Parts: sequence; C-alpha cells; structure tokens
Amino acid sequence: MDKNYIIYYQTWAWAFSTGLIPLLILMFLNIRILQSLQKLSTRLSVKRKSSKKGKAHERISQQSRDVNLAFILVSTVFMFFCCHLPRLVTSIYEAINIHSILACREKRQDKTPLWFMYVTASLQLLMVVNASVNFPIYFFAGNSFRATTLKLISCPCQPYIVSRKSDEDCVRGEVEDCQDDKVDQ
Repeated sequence: MDKNYIIYYQTWAWAFSTGLIPLLILMFLNIRILQSLQKLSTRLSVKRKSSKKGKAHERISQQSRDVNLAFILVSTVFMFFCCHLPRLVTSIYEAINIHSILACREKRQDKTPLWFMYVTASLQLLMVVNASVNFPIYFFAGNSFRATTLKLISCPCQPYIVSRKSDEDCVRGEVEDCQDDKVDQ
C-alpha cells in the first residue's frame, strides 16, 4: 500500500472522521441538552408549586416525560463516551506514531507492543458493552419503555391471538378493546 494513503487516510482521516469529530459534536449537543434540561427542571419545580389541575398539569406532565427522554439520551451518550473515548485515544496514539510503525514494517520488524494488543481486545469488548447496555438504560430510565416491555412480556401471545380475548384478560386490563368484543359476543 502507498505510504501516504496509510498515513493520511487510514490513520489521521480515520481518527478524525470516526472519532474526534463525532465526539466533539456529541459533546456540544449534549451540553446544550443539559443546559435546556436545567432550565426546564427549574421551570417545572416552580410550576408544580403554583399549578392546579387542567391544561397546566398536562403541560407539566408532558415536560416531565421530555425530561425523562432527555435523561435517557444523555445516559446513552455518556456510555458512548466511556466506551469510545479509549478507542479515540488509541487511534490518535497510532496516528502520532505511524511513521515509526511504518519504518519498522519496512525493516520487517513489525512488532506490535503487547499492551497495544491487550488494549485493542479491551476496546472490542467496550464496543460490545456499549451496544449491550442501551437496553438496560432504556428499561430502567424510560418509564414508557419499561411499561411497554413489561406489557409485552406478560402477555407475549396477545398481538397474535386477536379473536381469543377472555373476560379475565379484560378484567385485568391486559386487552384494550374489551368493550367492543363483549358487544360482539
């Protein structure tokens, strides 16, 4: 391979386009989200004290859901930072040392340091952890996600068996269209 291709595309362009630029954009956007959350939280605490039932209560409830969704977003992005920042650091390390790496490779002394191989394996594990931890974040932080998931787990056959709704399911509130079925029977 061409030496310039390796230096500029495979190392520097890769480190910037898949690491540094997305990380900076995510940091900027999440700082803006956190600032908005702080403003919204202070407004919510003031409105909760002074509001009564009605449209104001519905608006506060919607804003509380928005805060919950923003918390989920910030949590997933924080996990992304924790899991991808080491990859970015190793990519920059490799880009800084690319000349010496290529010089060793030309002399057929391509000896990758042992610590770098361990770090690479650890980074792959962190990528898997990042992909796997999103579900628990959604489940424990997202009220509507948790409720929907528990509802699907409690009656997994419900979407497939539409004509076999029992009165017992209707009493427990597991079937939404119980009134229509009772009229048809």
